[in-house]
Amino acid sequence: MQGALLRHGLPQSDDCFVQHFRETTEAFLEGHVRAFAYFGGVPRQILYDNTKLAVRRFWGAESGRRPRAFSELQSHYLFEEKFGRPGKGNDKGKVEGLVGYARRNFMVPIRVWGVGRS
Repeated sequence: MQGALLRHGLPQSDDCFVQHFRETTEAFLEGHVRAFAYFGGVPRQILYDNTKLAVRRFWGAESGRRPRAFSELQSHYLFEEKFGRPGKGNDKGKVEGLVGYARRNFMVPIRVWGVGRS
């Protein structure tokens, strides 16, 4: 399956939102909007994984500035971004656990018996 998983977890309530999306800035931003609608609000701070892919792709690390579209989303919803430390899974342990849960429960092929057989 091509693309990435957008995972938003709320540590205090253990509620979570998971969405598979194409790896584009537009899809990444739309995932945020959908998560905020699902939660019925916006967290004050969002912790992002500090992977090279995420930083380069969505924050434009090569250019040293984040995309204008993300700045507009952030100024509209008024949340603060924070980046986890590279290689420090304990910074974002609940989200890492959510990755495993989503893969085991939502991304497993479903076997259908009798389909296509006579």
